[in-house]
Amino acid sequence: IILVTGVQTCALPILQKCPGDLHVAGHGRASVVAARWNTPGQRAPQLNVVEGVMLPQMSSRGYLAESCQQGPYNGTGYLSLKLLGRTFKYTVDLAGAECGCNVAVYLTAMIQNRQEGTCGDYYCDSNRVCGVACSEIDIQEANQHAWHSTLDARDDGQNVGCGLGGDVLANCSWAPIDYGVGGRCVDTVQPFHVAASFPVNSMGLLRGIHV
Repeated sequence: IILVTGVQTCALPILQKCPGDLHVAGHGRASVVAARWNTPGQRAPQLNVVEGVMLPQMSSRGYLAESCQQGPYNGTGYLSLKLLGRTFKYTVDLAGAECGCNVAVYLTAMIQNRQEGTCGDYYCDSNRVCGVACSEIDIQEANQHAWHSTLDARDDGQNVGCGLGGDVLANCSWAPIDYGVGGRCVDTVQPFHVAASFPVNSMGLLRGIHV
């Protein structure tokens, strides 16, 4: 992206591909890999990691990996968490994420994907944002006023799910009094804890997601 004023130009700074590491309880150290492109042709802004906390900016995206090295993206190095029958927990701070913002935490099958895609980093999701489709589990698509959790097959990007705001299933919708600014259960002005469980059936297959 070039910013043009008269005859003077200013290029965006080079993105830091490896901004830092996080500690994932039950796994250990995980590296953050910053995406260079949000969508094809739209550069992603820098995503930062400060003292073990991920600090995204609007339109930035980061992936968890076993390790991170400068240079070309490696599709085989992304983190594969074994979550069947387990619970994934984290803390999120949505303060300042107003209407129109989407702070997302989700799982996709990037470790199985061998197509580089139009973003050049082997990213895939159910909406083919970078040209490659794969299954997607959205633990969190949220801001201070809305929350969605969805399960999407690789050819289903409709994102009908549970939570509050937008297209939410009636049998798992939340009340605005419970979630939001000043919410009696989740007050989104404050950091709060999220726990996503992945129960299995008698065959060991995923039954759903419980947030």
